Amino acid sequence: MADVSVRFQIAGDSEIVLNLATAQAVRLVEALMGKVADAMAAPDRLAVGSSWQQGAPVAPAPPTFNPGPRLQQ
Repeated sequence: MADVSVRFQIAGDSEIVLNLATAQAVRLVEALMGKVADAMAAPDRLAVGSSWQQGAPVAPAPPTFNPGPRLQQ
């Protein structure tokens, strides 16, 4: 018997629906989060020249604030 329905949205209107027992759903989420953590920790994730960075716009540096000299009162 399924305790949890896990839905994965795919391109367009398609989706994958998994009907799992609670323990299976917990293991699935743990496995997915482990994969995400591994991917985020990978040193080559932010490698210069990677395909997703090529042609990406570069944001200008934020403006600096110089209040000038303080007025004596």
